[in-house]
Amino acid sequence: AEAGTLKALPDEALAAEMYREASAVLRAHGLQRYEVSSFGREGHRSQHNSAYWRNEPFFAFGLGATSHLDGVRLARPRRMDAYEAFVRRLEGAEGAGRQHRAAGGQRLTTRG
Repeated sequence: AEAGTLKALPDEALAAEMYREASAVLRAHGLQRYEVSSFGREGHRSQHNSAYWRNEPFFAFGLGATSHLDGVRLARPRRMDAYEAFVRRLEGAEGAGRQHRAAGGQRLTTRG
């Protein structure tokens, strides 16, 4: 196949074998599995993922990102056109200079 092109996904048996091989190589290099497909050394695991699974608050930014504040997940649009419209609304008159409260009562100010 040409570089950068994907012709087809592997079948389930091949995908499973690829996962087993990748897992073995990662373990051989000192990485431990701590999620279905996440590996890391002790003390070097994804803080975002860990916060997500413990239902702790976190901010996320960008297309399709999801924040978690005050027990509520706040998802951004996943399609570029919808995300651009979302950003325009935030930058518009209704969002400029507004204050928002984040988890723990911190004040966040949106500036235009």
